Amino acid sequence: MKQNKAGAIKKLADKILNIFWPATCMFCNQPIESGHSCFKCSFSLPYRNTYGFSGGTAFLDECCAPFHYEDGIRNAVKLYKFRKRSWYAREFAPYMDQCIEQNLTGKYDIISFVPVGPKRLKQRGFDQAYLLSREISKMSGTKPVRTLRRVVETRPQSSLCGAASRKANIFDAFAVSGYDVEGLDIILVDDVFTTGATISECARVLKTAGARRVYGLTLAKTRMFRKKK
Repeated sequence: MKQNKAGAIKKLADKILNIFWPATCMFCNQPIESGHSCFKCSFSLPYRNTYGFSGGTAFLDECCAPFHYEDGIRNAVKLYKFRKRSWYAREFAPYMDQCIEQNLTGKYDIISFVPVGPKRLKQRGFDQAYLLSREISKMSGTKPVRTLRRVVETRPQSSLCGAASRKANIFDAFAVSGYDVEGLDIILVDDVFTTGATISECARVLKTAGARRVYGLTLAKTRMFRKKK
């Protein structure tokens, strides 16, 4: 009886919330009755054919990402980072965990993340890569490890054009946090892989500190060439 009453109260509360704050699809932002995505987006997300890729970076041993950074995924990432929808991390994590299962099972010791700086953390209110790594780690019953800290507040990488300028902008912006990474194989989590400059620089710092292997894991990767319209 108590469970039925609690269920009824929850349904009523959900209806009231939907009146004032209608649920919207996290990928296209259109109204939905329940859940987190509409029927159309659930079946049209820009999956990559193969999760793994070399990345063309000097310090990452392997990279993987479930999606191309376009369409609904691009929209969802922007809402996540810039519209304070931090709970999206829970919805993104299962897709990223699939990459671990298919590409990185048995290859790593710890899961870590690319940290934001204090200034951007204050502006945004949360560290998007940390939240992703936390939700991913929950699936294996572990916790993410803070292996790095940002020591230089750089310009946003998205404001720069070209791999060379991004690489120069991020060089020496990170340092090890004090956690002993000697001999460890590490999964390093970030949200989007564009040129790979940021995550590769983090891998360089970790390997300089003694890490054995560093694997990049992101939600999405930009295409090398844009699709023709």
